Amino acid sequence: MLYKKYLIIFPVILVIGIVSIFILFYLLPIEIKYKNLIETGNKIIKELDIYYSDNNMYPDREILSDNYYKTIEDIYRRALQDDNIKYLDAALPTYYKKNDEYLLIFPFGMDPPELFYYSVTKKWQYGIAPL
Repeated sequence: MLYKKYLIIFPVILVIGIVSIFILFYLLPIEIKYKNLIETGNKIIKELDIYYSDNNMYPDREILSDNYYKTIEDIYRRALQDDNIKYLDAALPTYYKKNDEYLLIFPFGMDPPELFYYSVTKKWQYGIAPL
């Protein structure tokens, strides 16, 4: 009889434990949950600011038409050159620019939500990007 009681209690406790872990992970702040991505993004933001101070503009697809992708790749490489990870193995954000604003977006699949940095608010956010 005691054996049957444990057969019911153990799976219930296991399911409650697993659900609790997922809920706690969901409630963690994004600074903890996505720490590595934010650190990578902050390095890229620093390089974008250096590019801005040198050229008085952020990389723009229309102005740099032929060299745009090379410029973005160079910024990413410079940002990650001190890391012990290979450039191609890093999770890299997508860069979007509109007027004097830009976004760095780490997509998590095909649809939002996503982790993004918006240059107007200067904060990392999780949700749907504004541009």
